[in-house]
Amino acid sequence: MNTSLRFRIALTTCAALCFGLVPATAFVPAITITPLPYNLFGRQNVVLQGTVGHKCQNNPVRIARKDGSTWRHVGKASTGANNRWRLTTRVPNTATSVIYRASCGAQYSASIVRRVAKTATITYSGPGRRILGVDISRWQHMPRQTIDFQRMADAGVSFVIIKASDGYGPEDTIAKKFVIDDARRAKAAGLIVGYYHMISVPTGNVGSTLTASANRQAALVTSRLRQLGGYDARTLPFTIDVEGINSSINQSSLQLWTKTFVQALIKSTKRIPILYSYRSLLATRYSKSADTVAFLRTMHLWLAQPGNPADPKVRVGQFR
Repeated sequence: MNTSLRFRIALTTCAALCFGLVPATAFVPAITITPLPYNLFGRQNVVLQGTVGHKCQNNPVRIARKDGSTWRHVGKASTGANNRWRLTTRVPNTATSVIYRASCGAQYSASIVRRVAKTATITYSGPGRRILGVDISRWQHMPRQTIDFQRMADAGVSFVIIKASDGYGPEDTIAKKFVIDDARRAKAAGLIVGYYHMISVPTGNVGSTLTASANRQAALVTSRLRQLGGYDARTLPFTIDVEGINSSINQSSLQLWTKTFVQALIKSTKRIPILYSYRSLLATRYSKSADTVAFLRTMHLWLAQPGNPADPKVRVGQFR
């Protein structure tokens, strides 16, 4: 080995030993804070959490929130197994951004900054002192109309449910065209947002065709939900719009398709969906089987309710 090579090896060894350098994986920060979604909503409950290293193990973790130039105490986090700390708090509805700081003594802290979208107050401004909401699709854009969601919010609307997908390809293309922008502007107006999928059950009563269709449409809903930002504190569960079932589709085929679709959707989104339908269809197509009735009872029901909702005799959402 020549002299210059020996010198380079010696210098490399000294860099590790003489100057105390250690591999990056061995570094344990005193305290960390787990990232939150980039967009939060006013009045939303959030879970702040993270870890503490050995320098903070004997100190309490205190959480503060910055208001203007002042840090305000939020609370003391609980520390559990694996040196993890955790605290649940509510996002303020008075600012466009929020800064949270977790500290364990004067020297060690971790901070996180996030944007905040103001949340409109939910009011009972609808007919009959009910919460007011609307559902929309491409038909509310005809002809070439832009929906004014801020005007809706100002008028007392608290939520909107938008058609996001369709089991029939050409209609799905149209739905996607509108929902992306509608959802963004509805959220910006402070509205609670939900989405619905119009189902399309194939005819023919072939089991493999039915299950393939159900799984494909569940995957479509999951993909579209992801494109729209996924579930957050201001998103309603996805709605399944069940209408216009072809009379050639027998009872067992309809039940197979529905159960396959719902189970696949719950597995992929981790949320129980809402079922939207009307009395006659539920009574004639779904209520014939006790097992199907029991299965549908596990979901939320959005019952098509014609008539004046201001009438106190109208019992919205109840099925007899």
